[in-house]
Amino acid sequence: MPQSKRKSVFQNLPGTGKYKIVIFGNSWAANHATMIYQECGGKAKVLLQGSAKGCEPLYPTKFSDSQDLTEKCKGNFTYFEERIRQEQPDYAFLLTRFFSIADPMTKSNIQDDPVYKIMKTQMLKFIKNIKYKLYILDALPRHHRKIFDIVPLLKNYTAPEKIDKLMIKPDNFEMARKRHAQLIKDCNLEIPEKCVLVDYKPEFFNESTNTYRYFDEKGISYWTQGHHLSPHGIEHVRHVWTDICRKL
Repeated sequence: MPQSKRKSVFQNLPGTGKYKIVIFGNSWAANHATMIYQECGGKAKVLLQGSAKGCEPLYPTKFSDSQDLTEKCKGNFTYFEERIRQEQPDYAFLLTRFFSIADPMTKSNIQDDPVYKIMKTQMLKFIKNIKYKLYILDALPRHHRKIFDIVPLLKNYTAPEKIDKLMIKPDNFEMARKRHAQLIKDCNLEIPEKCVLVDYKPEFFNESTNTYRYFDEKGISYWTQGHHLSPHGIEHVRHVWTDICRKL
């Protein structure tokens, strides 16, 4: 499939450092790209951003309500692997919001799970063409209520932990996290210290209430209504990438 029909975007940003860095994934890659460029730009001689709306690089995402998008993601699944192979980056950051990788497991052993087997095969192709490390962002639960509800609920003296439970969508994100955890293990068995899991759970999980909290004490949301990190949310996780980029 020609690149123009895939609707994926790779942008080349020059830097002043010595590494070639690739940021790739679905719209979360684009959502994070400016901040990562700001944090890693000094380490990069070339920084590439590749994003494809709704498409996971580790699995050809399937959508029950859109055959066109499903077909596009099949093409992008191949295209991501091709571009990593062509570019031969020093470091790669894989940033996605989960879709199909959270599908229920159909096998008791994760190594026999059809979704995981495809993820693992794709990961092995990636790491063969990445010189140093592949960083993979772990999954978080989605919100399913309008973010504009948060402040009125707080003003109505609704307990923050109750708002947490109202906001978070009951979904299968833990399955995506389980697959990611195994993927990191298998990656590092193949090539020690090759893959790193980037986990935002410590930034959003409230230990005292045992809930994910997607807003600050003033009720300002860390998320947009479109399931991306808001500018406030990007600043909330910036220190994670400051630390990663500092260690490259």
